Amino acid sequence: MSSDSTMTWPLTRFSFRVFIGPIEMSFQTVDGLEAEIGVIEYRDGNSPFFGKERMPGMLQYSRITLKKGSFSQDDQMSRLFDQVAVSREYTSRRTIEIHLLDHNMETQFIWRLEKAFITKYIPSNFDAESENEVAVEEMEFAFRHFETQVGG
Repeated sequence: MSSDSTMTWPLTRFSFRVFIGPIEMSFQTVDGLEAEIGVIEYRDGNSPFFGKERMPGMLQYSRITLKKGSFSQDDQMSRLFDQVAVSREYTSRRTIEIHLLDHNMETQFIWRLEKAFITKYIPSNFDAESENEVAVEEMEFAFRHFETQVGG
């Protein structure tokens, strides 16, 4: 391990910024940021090996879910959904950037999700028997691919 002081501690996951297009929005969680390479299995008909061959297949990206607490007078998520659903701009795609910050609030990594579009919006779940739970909005996005960049 390097003796450089920047390599002493790993980055924490609770300090991040999210940009949807040019707008910065605050979120409690970002879930589902992952990529997976599929596996193609086949068996050559005249192979002496009695089993399947495997090779890498297509790259697939999961959908991400952004969650945030509902605040009085904060209608950013509902306005964003209205821009897509109410105005019927289903093909409206955006770039989403997720910035992971260090303890000095400086960007260390950026994940840039290209051609993202909204697939689900949940204003909040309600429960009259909950004690102290806050109302949480959720928005799900599908996207074409993501790229990772070091630093800002």
